[in-house]
Amino acid sequence: NTSPTSNPNPNPSPNPNPNPTSTQLMHRETGEPLDYCLSNGEAWPLGAELVFPDGERRAVRFDPPRLLELGVSPVFKRLLSGCEVFPSLKVTGATAELKYEWFLQSGTSPTDDWALAGAAPTFTPSENDVGAALWLRVTPLGTEGATPGRALSHFFTRRIEAAPEPMLLVQRREWLAEPRPEGSFRVLSYNLLADAYTRQENIQKKLFPYAVRNECIDSSYRFNLALREIAEVGADLLCLQEVDASFYLRTLRPFAALHGLTGTFVGKAGGSSEGCAILARDARFAFEDEYAYDVVHRRLFLGPDADPSTLGLGAGESFPFPETRAQMQELLGPLCALYPDLRVQLTEHLNSVTQLRVLRIRRDDAADTDSPLEFLIVANNHLYYHPLADHIRCIQMCAVLESLRELQARIEAEHGGGRTAVMLIGDLNSCVRSPAYELLTAGLCRSGLDAIDRAVGADYETPADHKAWENLNKFFWGRQKRKDAAAAAANGGGAPPVPRGEYRPRLKNRLRGQLVDAYYDGDNEARPATNFTPSFREVLDYVCVQAPELEVLRTAEVPGADLLEEYEAIPSPVCPSDHVSLLVDVRPRG
Repeated sequence: NTSPTSNPNPNPSPNPNPNPTSTQLMHRETGEPLDYCLSNGEAWPLGAELVFPDGERRAVRFDPPRLLELGVSPVFKRLLSGCEVFPSLKVTGATAELKYEWFLQSGTSPTDDWALAGAAPTFTPSENDVGAALWLRVTPLGTEGATPGRALSHFFTRRIEAAPEPMLLVQRREWLAEPRPEGSFRVLSYNLLADAYTRQENIQKKLFPYAVRNECIDSSYRFNLALREIAEVGADLLCLQEVDASFYLRTLRPFAALHGLTGTFVGKAGGSSEGCAILARDARFAFEDEYAYDVVHRRLFLGPDADPSTLGLGAGESFPFPETRAQMQELLGPLCALYPDLRVQLTEHLNSVTQLRVLRIRRDDAADTDSPLEFLIVANNHLYYHPLADHIRCIQMCAVLESLRELQARIEAEHGGGRTAVMLIGDLNSCVRSPAYELLTAGLCRSGLDAIDRAVGADYETPADHKAWENLNKFFWGRQKRKDAAAAAANGGGAPPVPRGEYRPRLKNRLRGQLVDAYYDGDNEARPATNFTPSFREVLDYVCVQAPELEVLRTAEVPGADLLEEYEAIPSPVCPSDHVSLLVDVRPRG
């Protein structure tokens, strides 16, 4: 009945239909005919069965589940043995129970039979499946009745290929097999090597010719291996860098949901197509959305008269880190007055972003400890890359540390002291001898401090001739400016020497306690590189935890040069990125 008349009482009426020979809609709970005066919007959700004048009865399914789209990530244009495959779905209607059917066709003739090979939401081809074709069919069943909805299918265009086990899984097999320490959680840091930097042919030839020769530069190959590694190490907290935005949306986010993880992504500033992602295991952590910040570094260095739009603020919004911004202005103002190009570099060109996320630690009988720790403050970083920009990274590190200090103080003021701990993770593009690493782990730039009394006096904790500033008047943003500076230096017109006693900011790590580098074992000089190419081999990736609140229990080994050189460098057929992952078991202290 399409009458617009509405009955405020949707229960069956004593005389529901004046025409007993018409079709009747029966109430799903009472089995009685529904009042004919009800509108469609009121009647159909209550109806369970249509009874026709000839006595025929037909079940009613209101808003049945419908599968609108079935697709797969571009990563799965190549199917690799040992690497999990899964679809991306768009379902509408009632909560759907989905029936998955994965079929394999071993022969090459179109008339060859398809054999059912799996019935789970994901499918992992085995070595025995190499050469076979794959077909997926998904059918929505709904939660009531057995009548299925319309099924959708996807035929994979390429057959299953053989692929080796990722090198890091092989090397770390015994470590991964050991029982996890009680009360610990596992942390992964991984720079995935964005497809944005590898898909262009000229970049492939210039930076990764060995990977092209080894036929492993294709992102659909590399990301399959990376997903396998991520799935099998079982990390509870994952900090990923160089994540393509499209890869996150179409692959990593649905992958996370299938593996009990929740993710968040932020792209770099300036229209970059890649950024950082944090994934956290739902059983261990919950994101506190109230304290979710994407810290665009350039905004921390803007002056007090900056337009709110340049700070990313809407009407009535305030900048989330006012103390950090004021501190950086105080530290850098005099320096930028001496070097105006530095202000331009920091406020206009820098596109780095730090993901700051607060995770509430879930408590359970199996993983609970006596620790009062309630929140983890996680900073996922990818700092600026240029080899002449140590001073930029040192300034970035100071700004990140100040932001963490301000956020930690804010949370503890609102929730009580002693209940938070900081973790600073990621690709810092800074080796263990760099000023940024020194600031991070030692609390200030110690190198050259014996020159303070001779140069600028005790007021300045980082002297003008400290290595942090040696490229301050040599580094220029932009390829042409750097070429001009190099040409001038070659003709005897290089940068003038820095005057002794010239102002330099007092850069300090003001976080309480100490940030402990999980992989530091007392000998940084012998430490294996985490970024390994033919022309550059250095430690650039770190997992740092705040002590004494957190303790590092175990770290998975980083492979040495002998393994990474098997295919000249990485990425390789067994290692999907030019970085290796870091894997650490951490526990809150009681």
